[in-house]
Amino acid sequence: MCFSKSERVQQVKIVFHLLVQEYTGLYVQPHKPIVGASCFVHESGIHQDGILKNRSTYEILSPEDVGVVISQSSSIVLGKLSGRHAVKDRLKELGYELDDDKLNDIFSKFRDLTKHKKRITDDDLKALVTGGDEISSLKGANK
Repeated sequence: MCFSKSERVQQVKIVFHLLVQEYTGLYVQPHKPIVGASCFVHESGIHQDGILKNRSTYEILSPEDVGVVISQSSSIVLGKLSGRHAVKDRLKELGYELDDDKLNDIFSKFRDLTKHKKRITDDDLKALVTGGDEISSLKGANK
């Protein structure tokens, strides 16, 4: 991607900001625009759906434009606000191809689990798919 002189200056400011943060130990709030750690992370179902379809829907800058390296899966945080599309996509990344009935069943269990846990991990999803006693042990782990 080609950048104008002023855009390159902005990139230098962002990199400089990260260096200052690293050397001083003074960290910015995670949701601070452009430089915050959670700037490119999405938990809301409608945002996740938009990101999965077209990143530019909710991100006017790409993470790479500001020196952030983030994978699609790590930008989608699964929690109580997450939707079916994000859960289906993460399950697919984990190697699970589920029919609609099975997905509905897993999503129902997912929603129940979000009442007990703030963040749902890949291991949690695997336990939901495979069933068993692991599910009850997941509840309350990181509330």
